[in-house]
Amino acid sequence: DLAEEGLLGPLNLANMLGVGRIGDGNQYLPWVHLKDLSRAVIHVADTPSLHNQPINMSSPNAVTLSTFISTLSHVNRRPYAVLPIPAPLVSRIVGPSASVVLDSVRQHPTKLLESNFEFTYPYLEGALREFYQK
Repeated sequence: DLAEEGLLGPLNLANMLGVGRIGDGNQYLPWVHLKDLSRAVIHVADTPSLHNQPINMSSPNAVTLSTFISTLSHVNRRPYAVLPIPAPLVSRIVGPSASVVLDSVRQHPTKLLESNFEFTYPYLEGALREFYQK
């Protein structure tokens, strides 16, 4: 299930198969490096002013799905594919979890940043390079 397991693996596979766009590609995709997520959870636990309220733990630099896929291509030294997968086809293949990639979610970690949390990987390219060790 995409909502539980994350999108990096399926997006990387789609990219290797030549997919360059999913849906219209303009939907925002929240992302965060696992190291930043772990540090953010500890930061929230250690910061009483952040308790008992919702906290966005996404990168402060949101990207569209097309940008995510093109950055993934760049980091993995693959040409940026242009083959699109239309939204209805994604819905048929993936089912209810398709909303994870088709719905636009542009969130910002305002409360984390206001509490002086600093992201180690605020930009997607650096996060992907570290993840893939490139």
